[in-house]
Amino acid sequence: MPRLDVGHARITGTVLTLDGSVVEGASVAIANAPEPVADIALLTGADGRFLFDDLPAGRYIIEAHAAKGRGAVTIEILDYSSTFAPITVSERGGGSHQPFPRSHC
Repeated sequence: MPRLDVGHARITGTVLTLDGSVVEGASVAIANAPEPVADIALLTGADGRFLFDDLPAGRYIIEAHAAKGRGAVTIEILDYSSTFAPITVSERGGGSHQPFPRSHC
């Protein structure tokens, strides 16, 4: 992956069901961030993927809502990094609220 702008990072991921199927049309949003960020909800494509770009480093909670359920994940990103964060949705809404390790480009 190419190096990002100074002081910025990105979060990419895929929304999945408990059986590992991708979820098209899930709404994905940043629920908590280290600094104010744009209040944007993204919709996943046919491949279930999403991308948040130009983010400051820090800890984030990313939430996904879909017809098949909801889920969330907590991750920490560093400057100049790109982090992959899969989110599992379920009817119970448990998701995977486990911290993901930092990744660097």
